Amino acid sequence: MDVKDILNEEKEIGEMIEKAKSSPEEMQKFESHYLDVLKKEMDLIFLKSIQTLYFYVKNNNIAKARAIIKGDLVEPQNLDDFYNNLKILKNECDSLKGAFSNASGAAKIVLGGGSDFDNYNQARRDFQRFVNDLFDFVGSACELSRQAKVKNGRMYLKTATHTLSNMSSTLRNMTQYVQQSNRFSEEVVESLKNIKLFFDTNLSIIFDYYVQLKYEDKKRKDAEIAKSKFVDESKVLKSAPIQKDLERLESIKAANELFDRFKVDFMRDLEKEVSMLNRDSYETLINKVEKFLTKFPMPLSNDVSLGMATEAQAQINKFIDTVYEISRNTYTPVVFNRE
Repeated sequence: MDVKDILNEEKEIGEMIEKAKSSPEEMQKFESHYLDVLKKEMDLIFLKSIQTLYFYVKNNNIAKARAIIKGDLVEPQNLDDFYNNLKILKNECDSLKGAFSNASGAAKIVLGGGSDFDNYNQARRDFQRFVNDLFDFVGSACELSRQAKVKNGRMYLKTATHTLSNMSSTLRNMTQYVQQSNRFSEEVVESLKNIKLFFDTNLSIIFDYYVQLKYEDKKRKDAEIAKSKFVDESKVLKSAPIQKDLERLESIKAANELFDRFKVDFMRDLEKEVSMLNRDSYETLINKVEKFLTKFPMPLSNDVSLGMATEAQAQINKFIDTVYEISRNTYTPVVFNRE
């Protein structure tokens, strides 16, 4: 997708959404191609975010000087163009860093004295950090855009959620750094805040869709396992003392009910209220739940042991405690201190 295509793509996606609302049949068609729509939307999000950030880079004196002296920076038309320009500027910053590191006292005098030299060198370091972060951000966008063309379904979404989370972290670092520095205008600070909000809002849509699909996959898999490993409960009860088996079955039932309550009463609310600042904690919890489901296929079947059912309850209670902790942190102010 090129920059010139942004308006047309936005219009096309908007028309598709409106058409889907017209009838259940159209909505069903739209949902069957929803992943393709998400891929297009991600390219739009990348281009719109990067366009604004790149504007602040190309208007920096170092970038202007490079464009005038060597003329090797093109007017970006797509993600690859942005990436190649930033790669050139990143290499230029690295060269300047080496030159300044080897600068002698005489060179400082030529540049206006030690104070002027130090101020310019700090401005160069600030610009270099901004370029490096943006270069990483654009590199991830290019890679994910390529993955969208070769990967389908769950494989693409798994890659996307991981890559987008890293990109969000890069934006967070850039925002914190620019806020703490006195070398960036208020316009840049506000723009970064808005870009991060815009990016993370769309990221949550992708992430929630992935979680939903994984949950549906898990339900289908559990149904298949239950069907293939059906156990006659009457035979199970006859194979051991009745009282012991009743205790075991009650424990299994309690574990299954607790997990259902965890999904419905806790995770659903948490997905709606979790702050982007706590997205890492939320993702860590999701990963732990996935590992738990590998060891404890929920709902537990009636032939599992009493010990397994008891351990499952203990693990689920820990997840609930973690949800409470994330919820508390969501409403607790966070102060960043980045050197």
